[in-house]
Formats: sequence, C-alpha cells, structure tokens
Amino acid sequence: MTITSRVCRWSLIPCWPNLNDPAAVRVKVGGEDAEVAYAGAQGSLFGLDQVNVRRPRSLAGRGEVSIVPAVDGKTANTVRVSIR
Repeated sequence: MTITSRVCRWSLIPCWPNLNDPAAVRVKVGGEDAEVAYAGAQGSLFGLDQVNVRRPRSLAGRGEVSIVPAVDGKTANTVRVSIR
C-alpha cells in the first residue's frame, strides 16, 4: 500500500473494546505518534471498526514504514506501508 494523502483510513478486526473512545486509541506511524481523527464503527459493515489517522508531515517521502495501532495499550497487528 502506498500512502500519498495526509489522512489514512483502515478497517480493523471486529469489536475492539473502547474503539468508540478516540482517547483510548493510539497509532504510531514510522515510530511517530499520529493524530487519531476518528475511531468507531465503520458504518456500512456491521461489526467492523475503523480508525482514521493523520500521518505526521515529517513522514513525507519516508518510504516504507510501520503502522502500529493500539487500544488501551493492547497492540494490534503491525502493517507496513510506503509513504511518498
């Protein structure tokens, strides 16, 4: 996956506890904290949750980085993406 925009969105494993509380969600992109713009129900697919984050501007052109989401300190699977 290549990310060129500032807002990234992805759907996560169903029913993460406290996903509806953005304060409980932390996302690191390339080792840096990313702002969580939305965390909650995906909307059109029942039981699927979604997190929208704004990638830090400092990562522009960085290439391949890891995205590490966590809720209440419990880390989900890491995803590798390429940022242009």
